[in-house]
Amino acid sequence: MGTCADSWVEVSQCSLQKALKLGVVCLIVTLVCISFLNFNKARKFYPKPKRLLPFAGSVGSDRFPSAWQQFTIPFSSLKDEQCTPAKDHLNIKGLPQIVQQWRILKCRENLKSLFRMYDISGREGSIVIDSKLFKAKVLGWLGNDTDLFKQIFKQQLIVTYNNYTKEETVFNPLRAKRPLGDVPTSELDELKRLHIQTNTSCDFCNAKRFTARDPDGRMETPLSITAANTFRYRAFHQLVMLKSHDAVAWNETQLIDMFNLSQLWYYMVVLLS
Repeated sequence: MGTCADSWVEVSQCSLQKALKLGVVCLIVTLVCISFLNFNKARKFYPKPKRLLPFAGSVGSDRFPSAWQQFTIPFSSLKDEQCTPAKDHLNIKGLPQIVQQWRILKCRENLKSLFRMYDISGREGSIVIDSKLFKAKVLGWLGNDTDLFKQIFKQQLIVTYNNYTKEETVFNPLRAKRPLGDVPTSELDELKRLHIQTNTSCDFCNAKRFTARDPDGRMETPLSITAANTFRYRAFHQLVMLKSHDAVAWNETQLIDMFNLSQLWYYMVVLLS
């Protein structure tokens, strides 16, 4: 007893153990090979960016040159020149127009280079302002610019998604026009000052008159109410506010009520979209 040759039963058990070990080894080797092949395939599909190298004859250190070659785009054909974005589109707001231009002109190399790193899309966010008083206030925020004010009701959003870092950024050019107050020296002191200053003129306490709403309306409970963000970041972009004025004096019941209203609004968005 104790060796594989003592009996036919033990020989069979020993052979089975050896076969299982061999099978496990083969499986591991196969998985390693597949991983290596996939890695090489990914490297070919997502090549590393080329390093910036100093041009020949640059003055200064070989590693840190004091001058760099001026960047230019050589036009080898009329097609290349047509695929160059217009100057008035060379900004965040013009990204969707650039992509549309490249698709119309079939600028495949440009699109391939762009979408290898980013996905870019344009979206729209709409709001409704019922109160004339709030319309006048928003117009004042925008410097009484009627053209900007017209854009408030259908805001153009630019969404960029980085395929490498999986980060998404949303741009709304109108948000740069919204009012921004001075940075307070103490947040608590600033809240106390605003609490007293806006005791009879708080926009949120008069939400139906001094806030925007979604085209599908607003939601409210005895303790909370919703309002559309005047300067959108998404097609659905909501504020959930307490009906009480004090920004820091609230209790657990009010907090739970806001969360419940937020959940109801979320379910509504799911149904609408």
